[in-house]
Amino acid sequence: MSLTLDGDNGLLQLHEAELRHSNTPASAAAANAFLPPFISPVPQSWTRPDIEYLYQKGVFSLPDRKDLCALLRSYVEWVHPLCPLLDLHEFLAAIAHPDGSSGSVSLMVLHSVLLAGAAFVDERHLAGHDSRLSARKDYFTRAKLLYSMGYESDRLRIVQSLLLMSYWQELHDDAANHWYWAEVGCSVARSIGLYKDPTSAGMSDGDKALWKRVGWSCMLRDRVLNLGVRMPPKIRPSEFQLPMLEEADFGVEPFPSAVVDLLGGCELLANPQLHARLARMCIEKCKLCVLLGNVFDALYVDSSPKLGERTEVTLILLPRAADEDPESSSRVEQSLHSWLLNLPLEMQHQQPSEPFLSSETELSLVHSSLVLMFYQAIMCTVYRPRLLSSDDSASYDMTKQKMNYATLMITRQLECLQTHGLLRFMPSSCVTFLLTAAVNHLVEYKSSKGGDRTPQHLRRFRDCCWYLESLQAVHIYAKYAAIFLDGIAGQAGISPSHGPTVSRSSETGGHKHQDREPSDTEGLGPWAVAHTPDQLRHQPSAETSSTPTSRMTLPSADGAAMAMALQDGGTLARSGYLDGASSYHADTLAPSGQVEMQEFLSRTLWEHGWLDEVAEKWPEYLDYSQPFGPWQ
Repeated sequence: MSLTLDGDNGLLQLHEAELRHSNTPASAAAANAFLPPFISPVPQSWTRPDIEYLYQKGVFSLPDRKDLCALLRSYVEWVHPLCPLLDLHEFLAAIAHPDGSSGSVSLMVLHSVLLAGAAFVDERHLAGHDSRLSARKDYFTRAKLLYSMGYESDRLRIVQSLLLMSYWQELHDDAANHWYWAEVGCSVARSIGLYKDPTSAGMSDGDKALWKRVGWSCMLRDRVLNLGVRMPPKIRPSEFQLPMLEEADFGVEPFPSAVVDLLGGCELLANPQLHARLARMCIEKCKLCVLLGNVFDALYVDSSPKLGERTEVTLILLPRAADEDPESSSRVEQSLHSWLLNLPLEMQHQQPSEPFLSSETELSLVHSSLVLMFYQAIMCTVYRPRLLSSDDSASYDMTKQKMNYATLMITRQLECLQTHGLLRFMPSSCVTFLLTAAVNHLVEYKSSKGGDRTPQHLRRFRDCCWYLESLQAVHIYAKYAAIFLDGIAGQAGISPSHGPTVSRSSETGGHKHQDREPSDTEGLGPWAVAHTPDQLRHQPSAETSSTPTSRMTLPSADGAAMAMALQDGGTLARSGYLDGASSYHADTLAPSGQVEMQEFLSRTLWEHGWLDEVAEKWPEYLDYSQPFGPWQ
């Protein structure tokens, strides 16, 4: 089923089709003549220039049947379980009967599904694309064009497509980034009352279940992105009135044999018990999203520390001083602990006992690991404000230990996935979790005073650098993360790899630098450079002040913080939140070799901060065709 029409030959076929359908609006009829019956027809209002433009962009081209089914299976297994926004029974039945006898699917939704599925499909089924990134970009462009041309009038389908489009972002500073598409999708959802309880609405039970799943998918995408970029939530708790999802909302029932055969015996479709188990995992993740919203409300506040900047996002969430409302901090922590205590046994982490896993076990392990890493990343978000403002040494040390434990749990999940070759099935949110672990391990290594645990932190940091390698082929965000970790490792005086440091020089910020051999007594706090990239690869001068400063906390758990010195030995203001009003540049960093926890104060800089620096200072490393890292 190859539907590709390129160049003059494709336009000639289009014109011939127009003549054959002269009794209807020519351009729409011609376009529909080339689409299979299971694809919804194009709008009758489209003009010939519209159709010709979209033909040239490949919008009406679909992969052949074999590649299409492989992409769909990838979506069903690795994306849909934790973002269940489609009616799989209806969607797949339409494709399984290409004559249109079982209905039709939206072309815009289909391209969005292929965008999501291309991230994890076997490279043999990329339908002519040379990489997963290339395939994802192509499908995203097609879906975006259809959206901009008004192809779809069904607003529920528009929401479905936009949420899936939020899985792609090519340029970190693009105004229409992943956060933008999720926001537009959530806005359209709001316009049709998708956050309202459909219980009393005149819908069928199936439509009510789909309504709830799409609404909760909006919440899932919103909160996951909030955690990564620290943007204020787009969905307000006060407006979200959907009841919690139940297993019955997931359509857990056997799929017709034609649908199962379509996807080559897909385990999720053939195994209702597995489908039900994954549904329960999604429900638990939804509960975490609600709790994450409570964390943001209680412990964080909207702020614009770079107010006036027009070329980047400046609205972010910054932590409040934890002692401003200690009861709220304790309350949200307790609610998260309760979630963990009530977690079904099937979701609790258990190291597989066999070296070779069944497809059922692989699916369960991947999705349960994602939920558990999401939980630990939220716990780090809870602990951060306490570490920023705690004066009580005992309380501080206890919180620090909790943060270290959460970091270790993330690392163990990643190690287990790597052991079984499953890291490549991680979504982009895993990069946030990975940065959380990597940066915390690096800071712990540099701040330790020796002992058996010190080399463990270094090993785990280097492991995280290795884990990024398999993610770079799927997520552009991972490429930025790899460059960033390489940078902060160099600043800390170590190599991100287990082997020798790779020498590599380039012009950066007016300074010619070369990676150094690792030295455990060299370097500064790794987060001092988040907004001072010129210092990233060279040692500060000896004239730098070394005035004693106040306690330092652990870094931001999402890999987006920097260390700033308080020269006057003052304490953090207790008047409210950390408004980030002080300079971002750490001009007074002590040049001492060993980073002391008491010598720096962690400040929060979110994703767009360090990503800007990567793009501006190391553009030579942003060739997406090759992975980055001295571990290559």
